[in-house]
Amino acid sequence: EAKQTAIKARERWLSWALLMLRDASTLDGHEVAVRVKDRGAVARVKAALVTPWRSIVLAGPAGVGKSTLAVAAANVATDSHTRAWSPYFVDALELATARARGRLGEEPESVASAMSRGLLVLDELGRGRPSQWNAIEDVIFDRYNAQKRTIYTTPALSVEELQTRLGDDGLARRVLEGAVVVVMKGGRK
Repeated sequence: EAKQTAIKARERWLSWALLMLRDASTLDGHEVAVRVKDRGAVARVKAALVTPWRSIVLAGPAGVGKSTLAVAAANVATDSHTRAWSPYFVDALELATARARGRLGEEPESVASAMSRGLLVLDELGRGRPSQWNAIEDVIFDRYNAQKRTIYTTPALSVEELQTRLGDDGLARRVLEGAVVVVMKGGRK
């Protein structure tokens, strides 16, 4: 029950974040400036958005503004492509739980949205247990094979740590191959 309450609270925060940042046409907006202290990370994401990219990985400790920056980047990327990408934001553990339910015949819409949308923000990849990451492996593999754009956030503090968390089964390679990786500094005090 506590886990479900935490998931619901996170979903409410994510919905709020999407609403607050939906009108962002720039990464220089107030919410980004307040929540993302690593201005170098903002600059690297800006640079990535004007070049061809397949995925962006935002890594770093809690509190650095990875989710805020991911949502703002998705809005900027979507605006520059006339909303054709139709972004979808989902927490990795929520998606893993939905995927597990799907194997029991109750797959929710979140799984179909994560697979089909032109732009996915997959938040907190690498948090939790490895079996949970394996549950969404097919989503990541399908998006990779279809060359769909994905923005990942991860609590990993480095590329090496993310590779260790995701394992050697090809998942890390598909997340990182061709990705613009931004390791963010700072965090909660």
